Amino acid sequence: MKTMQLIILGILIGLYSCNSKKNDDKKIELFNFKTPIVQDTFKTDRIERNTVWLQNGNYNPLYIGQRKDSIYISYRPNLKKYFVYDYHKRSYGRPDSSGIILLIDTTKIISDHSMIWEDDGSMLSTKSFKAFPVFVVNTTKDTLSIGYGDHLPIIMEAMDDKGNWRPIEEPYMYMCGTGLNGIILPPNEIVVTSAPINKGKIKTKLRLRYNDILSQEFYGTINSTQFDSEYDENGERKPLPKE
Repeated sequence: MKTMQLIILGILIGLYSCNSKKNDDKKIELFNFKTPIVQDTFKTDRIERNTVWLQNGNYNPLYIGQRKDSIYISYRPNLKKYFVYDYHKRSYGRPDSSGIILLIDTTKIISDHSMIWEDDGSMLSTKSFKAFPVFVVNTTKDTLSIGYGDHLPIIMEAMDDKGNWRPIEEPYMYMCGTGLNGIILPPNEIVVTSAPINKGKIKTKLRLRYNDILSQEFYGTINSTQFDSEYDENGERKPLPKE
């Protein structure tokens, strides 16, 4: 009997060791995730985003697919195979910090997908905002529901002068959600999007937030009014702050 108990104990220890090794291997693999080189084919003049008020987060997928050493991004990618509709959206898991990695590459500058419109609203400028590539990585064995329409629910946060993290963007909202498609991300695939580079008077720490998932912190500049809405409590537009 004692011998049998020792054999069972040995088997259990072996299984635990194997599982632990698998988990350790997974952690090592994720830790060593190699950031792909993003090839930006959009040739325009780039400027930094000089913003006064709280903005809408505008994070469109520029690429969805397998991990590659080098990725060509498109500002109008064909995402139809990653779209789901109606009740099918509810059959996919929601991303959280245990299954999604959010990375921003501050060593590479690309063109933001948000083009600049002329003042009369009639013509698209040949300039675009400077941006950093952002990677959303599905590390699970499941297909996840990661967005809606053609947006990912990502926002940028900044540290204020009291050391508190506060949003300088709010989630993008569609005027009507009826019939809006969901975006899915299969296992071990990635999304590439872009985060605009702000030009402001205050140097501070920044990060991206995707639900409870946080990117690494990085330094940038903002204006102090970016924490505030453009509209007051009565819905009236605030006057521009004096220089």
